[in-house]
Amino acid sequence: MQGDTERPRALLEEGLELYRKLGDKIGIGSVLAHLATVLLHRGDYAQAARYFEEALSLSRETGHRHSGYLSLRNLALMARDDPGRAAELYVEALGLADEVGDKADIAYCLEGLAGVAASRGDPERAARLFGASEALLETVGIPLYPHAQDRASVESALRALRSRLGETAFAAARAEGRAMAPEQAVAFALDEPPAVEAETSPVLLRVFALGQARVYRGEYDLAPPSGPILSLASCSSTCSPIPPAPRSRLG
Repeated sequence: MQGDTERPRALLEEGLELYRKLGDKIGIGSVLAHLATVLLHRGDYAQAARYFEEALSLSRETGHRHSGYLSLRNLALMARDDPGRAAELYVEALGLADEVGDKADIAYCLEGLAGVAASRGDPERAARLFGASEALLETVGIPLYPHAQDRASVESALRALRSRLGETAFAAARAEGRAMAPEQAVAFALDEPPAVEAETSPVLLRVFALGQARVYRGEYDLAPPSGPILSLASCSSTCSPIPPAPRSRLG
């Protein structure tokens, strides 16, 4: 997904038109989720959100999990200013990715939930989730999906956590996460604790990105000089609201 996105956008739009003519709902949902990912990378947040929402609706109708958790994870990314909502979306995405056995997406959901934990003032939980995520990514290659995460932004987040916890506490929590088996990590992530009041100056939440699109929180700017800032401030006046996700899982 690095570099020019015009050609993949055009190809995906052509494929979307064909699937709509065929009435293939699984194909429509799959293409929509990937097209939305391209649009998110291009900075078209409003249209990306609409396509993710449509893809998610179709995935719930058809039971196609991949387009479902891809959409959920990216909607969570866009909902990061609402940690409760982001957590709900990440948890649902994690459950679906776990059912499919998509280890890379499981790891990315763990990273997303680490960001939520940090924003809620629970840096130890965040460090554990980061540790579990990085250990899982190491088993599949870092990164398996180059477009899904920017590893540099994750390293910036880890440095922020290390600063908040201190080296000893950070290393211990991170090691606990790394020692978890994948199923233990998923169970730990899905066992959401009660929300903790965020600190006055949270330093970690908007740290996950698609390609070069990075974001920041407070004075901790994680965006590269040449990359677009991914922030709800960029689309809050135009993005359509994201409806609550049903509690039931896909079949």
